[in-house]
Amino acid sequence: MAPMSERPEPRQRWQDVAGLAQIDVAEALSRAIGDGRLDGDRYRNWLAMESALCRIGALTMDAAARWHGTQPDLQACALGWSGHLRGQAAAAALDVQAMGDAASVSALPLDQWRAFIESTCGSQRAGEAVGTALLHGHLSEGAMRPLLGAIRSLPFAGPDRSRYLAKRLEPVDEGVREQRKALLNAYSAAALSIGAQRAARWYGEAMSRLLAPATS
Repeated sequence: MAPMSERPEPRQRWQDVAGLAQIDVAEALSRAIGDGRLDGDRYRNWLAMESALCRIGALTMDAAARWHGTQPDLQACALGWSGHLRGQAAAAALDVQAMGDAASVSALPLDQWRAFIESTCGSQRAGEAVGTALLHGHLSEGAMRPLLGAIRSLPFAGPDRSRYLAKRLEPVDEGVREQRKALLNAYSAAALSIGAQRAARWYGEAMSRLLAPATS
């Protein structure tokens, strides 16, 4: 994946950032499938990474719920979103366990993402933290949907190893979408965009390392 600029462009809508990231990740995964680099080991490590990022997203929404403590509807939406992300994290963890061997994400740049969330999600920059969760949450949309469906048919991603993918491909209820839109309206579009761009860059770096050819 091509690295994004170190300086986020707040004029980009977070939706556009997510759309470009979907294309980049789908192309990277397609190439990896085509040349055999997406094997069982890399798939297991990707699942472990996804589980970690879903947990980070859940922490973000927990903080958003506290931020909106005087707004019951927004608080309830954030808590529901957090629970949804924890369910995805648990599904990915179960899929990793079903594959037997332990997975490792120590070489992936997740600490930077987690540290950013911890330093911003309870501050005036909370919108940027929410933007990172938005980016990751929407990576199963657009160009990624048919590819994730194809991954489920690979030998190492059988039914007991693709519970996470099944959850990611589930459509979001329209009522829930409207509630989430209301929550997002509490943050500036620029902040959401900046956070999404940071997350797109970090996710791209993680995927580049994850899918790198094995060294001899």
